[in-house]
Amino acid sequence: MPECLPFCRTTVSRGFEQGAVHTHHGIENRHDHEQRVQVDVAHNDRKLGIQQPFQWRIACAVIAQSIGRVGAMPSTRSANFEAWTKTLQDHPEATEQVLDAFNQNLYGPGFVYSVDRAFVASCQTPCLVLAGNDAAHPFAISEELVRLLPNAEFIPEWKEGAPLAAAKTRMKQFLAEHTPVRV
Repeated sequence: MPECLPFCRTTVSRGFEQGAVHTHHGIENRHDHEQRVQVDVAHNDRKLGIQQPFQWRIACAVIAQSIGRVGAMPSTRSANFEAWTKTLQDHPEATEQVLDAFNQNLYGPGFVYSVDRAFVASCQTPCLVLAGNDAAHPFAISEELVRLLPNAEFIPEWKEGAPLAAAKTRMKQFLAEHTPVRV
């Protein structure tokens, strides 16, 4: 596969259903479809899953707060998952059996939920990984991503103050360094 084609993408990863790097962080979402260079928002490391079949088309990725699990899967569904299921009252197709299967498919594999370690290790896309630091976004998952990704940089602290300012500067530099030049 070519290293970079005119339709390569630059990607900032974080949230399909959430704002990416939140507005107060000062990183904006930009779309430039004419140039076919896109900085967009996707859910955490699910962008890694999206990269899997199209890895050669993505110029780089910023992965913020990787969602994943360290250790064995709990025997019960999480409080967040349970709260989400309550929003499905108008969906008769969302039976307990379907929800249990969905929960297992989503959280069962562990690691980053969207791809396996073998794919991450084979991913040549330059990635800037911003660490998570809570139960849903374990620091250990971010560290493992950085160890496995062949072309990764790691920002362990970035959520406020001077580390946030430095991370914003580095993200902008990283995206500029890896965004294909329009010919």
